[in-house]
Amino acid sequence: MRLQKRQEIVERLRNKEFQVIFATNPLAEEGLDLPHLDRLFLTCPSRNKRKVIQAVGRIMRPCDGKEDAIVFDFIDSEVGILESQAKSRRRMYEELRQEGGQIFAERQ
Repeated sequence: MRLQKRQEIVERLRNKEFQVIFATNPLAEEGLDLPHLDRLFLTCPSRNKRKVIQAVGRIMRPCDGKEDAIVFDFIDSEVGILESQAKSRRRMYEELRQEGGQIFAERQ
């Protein structure tokens, strides 16, 4: 996607013209500041601590009118490497929880 189009979409998101955004990691990593967003669906596997904490931190930002923030982490437990990466993320979530972060409950 061209930079101008991306900037237009981000501006429309800031103006709350969209209810949902599907973003790739590169878009989400580029200083995406949309504190009104309240749901994150992690669908791409990663064990990169910085990227995971950054994504979770973005959705957890306080904002007027925001009641909660929920992260859904999708795990494919049938594929060994994906299960291993999920275990790494669980450890990261537990670290955040221990640091006083309001982290979501895990469901199986």
